[in-house]
This record gives sequence, structure tokens and C-alpha cells, in this order.
Amino acid sequence: MASVCFYFQVHQPSRLRHYTIFDTASDYFDDVRNAEICRKVASKCYLPANELLLKLIERYEGRFKIAFSCTGVLLEQLRQYAPDALSSFQRLAETGCVEFLAETYHHSLSYLFSPTEFADQVQAHRQLMQELFGQRPRVFRNTELIYNNALAEAVERIGGFDAILSEGADHVLGYRSPNYVYRPPSTPHLKLLMKNYRLSDDIAFRFSNRSWSQWPLNARKFAGWIPCLRKTFTTSPSTWLLFIPVYSILVSYCPNGICGSGAARRRCSGRRLARPKTAAHTTSKSKTAVEIIFGIRAFSINQHIQFQRQLSTHLPNSS
Repeated sequence: MASVCFYFQVHQPSRLRHYTIFDTASDYFDDVRNAEICRKVASKCYLPANELLLKLIERYEGRFKIAFSCTGVLLEQLRQYAPDALSSFQRLAETGCVEFLAETYHHSLSYLFSPTEFADQVQAHRQLMQELFGQRPRVFRNTELIYNNALAEAVERIGGFDAILSEGADHVLGYRSPNYVYRPPSTPHLKLLMKNYRLSDDIAFRFSNRSWSQWPLNARKFAGWIPCLRKTFTTSPSTWLLFIPVYSILVSYCPNGICGSGAARRRCSGRRLARPKTAAHTTSKSKTAVEIIFGIRAFSINQHIQFQRQLSTHLPNSS
């Protein structure tokens, strides 16, 4: 049976206020708007989604595992404006079934400009994960999954990581599959996990699209696609990994299911979005989008890395 790793990217930027040449104060951020948006997203997205995930973990008695990649800026805002949402992430951490990944503190492109700043942000983010969730992340995710082999070397120099995540881009992989675990050159201790963007986008973007040929998508149908990929790409079921980041979920209730923001929202049928009456109503309607674990082992990312260490098979090099 395939090992499936879901990770949820969670980020809210600190928005800047309108600042003109006539302003002399040093308060560059729009605290009022940041507070308003943070509380709104927390009530419509983070709280109901985390409640559902907690129920799934309890229902499947720890066999359902997920990962979160939460930026430092988001957690600062939750601590200040929506402490109940932060508590919901902490309750998930206490289950032992939720892994928190490391990334740049400010969701920044610091690696492209300053290796020193990059290392400082990674260390600051790792300390925040330890402080808030009692975890020291073992898997690193760079902003927007930007990756090259030099980045892998920089992450290994920082130390303490078992794996790094990357985009499973077709033009880079060529004939290779994103469903394998790779090893970057010159990093003997670091594994490279790649996003399966097709199956990820089926959940994040196409789920609510009524014009999609596979609509409606439910857990049974999604799980049925997994063995087909395995027949194509794997030599042994035990070495096969399907990595699926899920970006926008439970952002708003839609008559078609879940309709995220931006591109995902535009892919909806165009019908007017209905405001959910209760969080419980949102959860029940959205259940099929998250509960895509029918017949699939849902692993945490680090759990999969530990599992790979027990295998005698050689992991292919990324070059």
C-alpha cells in the first residue's frame, strides 16, 4: 500500500499600511487590517479545519498523520489576534500525529540574497516551533518549494534535518517520477521529497470545479487513482511515496464543496457562495475534501523518512 504524506501550508503576511512621503513614523504595518483578516481567516478556515483534522486523528486512532508548514509571521499574528486558533494547532501537536516543518521565518526569498539571513531565519523559525509546539523540525521546506542542490547543501550545513521538500516539476524531472525519495548530490544525510502537483491540485484547485471531468471528487475515487500511479512508477510498494501538499481548504463554504481563494475560487461554478450557518455545517459539507484517506496510509513526512532508513534498497540520486 502506498504511503501518502499530506502537508498543509499556512501563512498570512503582515500587510503594510498606506505610507506616503509625508509620514515620518516607523509604524509601517497596518495592524487594524492585519487583525481583521487574521480573525476572519481563523474563524472561517483554521478553527473548523483543525477541528475536523483532530476528529479524524481520534477516529483513526493515530493512523491518520499530517504535517503543517506554518510561517513565523502567521504564528505571531495568531498569538496576538487569534489565540484560540493558535491553541487549536497546539492541540493537534499534542496528539503526536502532526508534524511541523521548518521554513524561513518570514516566508521569504532570503536564500537568493543572503545565506546568512537565510540561516538566521531558519534557526529563528525552528526555535519558534520548539516554543509553541514542543517540536524541533526535521524536515525543511523552502518558500514556494524553491530548490536547487546548493540550497540542499546550505540546509545540511545548518544541521538537524533529515529531508528537504521540492516541487515535482516535469521540466526538471524529465522521465523521472516525483513519487520516489531522492538524495541530493553532496548531501549524504539529506533526502529530497517532491510534490506530486497533479494530485495536489486535484484537491486544492479542481475539487469544486463542476466542469472538471472527474467532478465530484470523493475519497474512494481519489484513493483509486493511487494504485494506477504505483504501477507506472514504482519497483516496490514499500519504497514509494506520494507527497501531496494541500494549500487552500475550508476557506469558504461553497454549494459545490470547498472553494478556496484566488484561482481556486475562480474555478468554481460561478454560483454565489453561501455563508455557512455554523462551523459544524461547514465541517460536514467539507468532509470529503479532507478525508481522502480511504484505503491509503497517511504518513507524517518524518515517519516516512524513518521508514525509508529501514529499507535496504538504494535511493536514486537526484542528478
